Amino acid sequence: MKRDDFRPPVWLNDGLQESHPTLRRINDTFILKASKWSNETWTWTVGKNYTKPQKHGFSPKKDRGRKKHSPFLPRPVRANGTRGAKKQTWQTWPLSWNAGTRINEMQVVGTHNSYHVPLVGKELSQLKRHRGRWWNLQYSHLPLDQQLKRQQVRSLELDVRPDPWGGRFAIPYISTLTPKWQSSDNRLFGPGSKVLHIPDIDYRSNCVLFTDCLLHIRNYLDNHPAPVPIIVLLEARDSHPLYLPVFATVPSRKTWMPDLYDALEHEIRSVFLPDRLLTPDMVRMEGLTLEQSILWRGWPTVQSARGRVMFVVDGFGESRRAYLKHRPNLEGRLMFTVSKPGKADCTFLKINNPKNVGHIRSLVKKGYLVRTRADKPVSTVLKCSTKRRTQAFESGAHIVSTDFPVWGTSKRWRGCDYAVRLPGGKTAHCNPVSAKPGCHDDDFREDP
Repeated sequence: MKRDDFRPPVWLNDGLQESHPTLRRINDTFILKASKWSNETWTWTVGKNYTKPQKHGFSPKKDRGRKKHSPFLPRPVRANGTRGAKKQTWQTWPLSWNAGTRINEMQVVGTHNSYHVPLVGKELSQLKRHRGRWWNLQYSHLPLDQQLKRQQVRSLELDVRPDPWGGRFAIPYISTLTPKWQSSDNRLFGPGSKVLHIPDIDYRSNCVLFTDCLLHIRNYLDNHPAPVPIIVLLEARDSHPLYLPVFATVPSRKTWMPDLYDALEHEIRSVFLPDRLLTPDMVRMEGLTLEQSILWRGWPTVQSARGRVMFVVDGFGESRRAYLKHRPNLEGRLMFTVSKPGKADCTFLKINNPKNVGHIRSLVKKGYLVRTRADKPVSTVLKCSTKRRTQAFESGAHIVSTDFPVWGTSKRWRGCDYAVRLPGGKTAHCNPVSAKPGCHDDDFREDP
């Protein structure tokens, strides 16, 4: 077994605890078994007496009669006693491009790193030692369904990392530095995409499994079936092994590739039925690129898209090319992409800094959807400045993202009370740039 092929803990030396893997630790030494069918074990030491992983034993062939399942296609999640997507009792409308307020005529508030939970206690003390400007990681969000319900948020952002075999992030290094170290969330040992900010350092999350995050959103939709379209931005981040120069997770890099994107979409399909999604195939016109379609015909009406979720993947370099491979117009794909004007797949733009208001306005007028940020955690609050927030709303960006969606969440930072809210606490209102004269805020009203 090569070091680069090492997949961390699935089964352990001391057997199972209630049929779930744990990790054995003796002082600063970790011991794990490579797999259920293997006599091969790995040991390593952290702290002052750090040693590299060492292999012991050998790996016999797996049972040939065992039913195999591809690790790149996780099984559908189990929800409410059933496997896969729950049967819904409320039906969405067919998409329409008739007279009515369009999706690109609304403006909503979203949250940045919507899953994020800060470190506390001993882990926070270690963070202060190992990272400068640690306070910029001290922001927190409610569970996703509560943000949608209580904070009038209509756009979410998740940092998604591939973990097809499970366990890549199960042993955060910063946790091993605390005196009474305990295993992290056991769900990190299982296969499937994970949602976290920085491996080993800033790993706390309201929903560590991507499917858990999806279930939070679906739980809200099951109880509030007709909100305006919810836009979920997925940042496709690599599963790099370490943030600190000490072995703690895995020694190889995992980049998003076509098969991993297929698995990610499989997870989405396992939670949402097709009529709960807004996909590129639904928007693209025959004979035109995706960009040409939204610039010529535009987006569907808000009324016809109520209750749907629109996923937008934000990939970089190789990972972006992997998602577009053989599908330049996102044919058959579930997610839109963050792109640049002039590209066939361009429908959504991310411009984090709203200082160039005129540039954003010109893009909004053309018909692109734009997301910007009203603040940076926590420096904006420390300065007690609202300039960036004002620019974000005036630019006409459709999504104004923040880490402070309600009043009171920023008071602990030098007493500055700061929040990003729409007037009257609305979930959406008419876009100041792209809305037509016939647009009314009542077009976005939602039943409680």
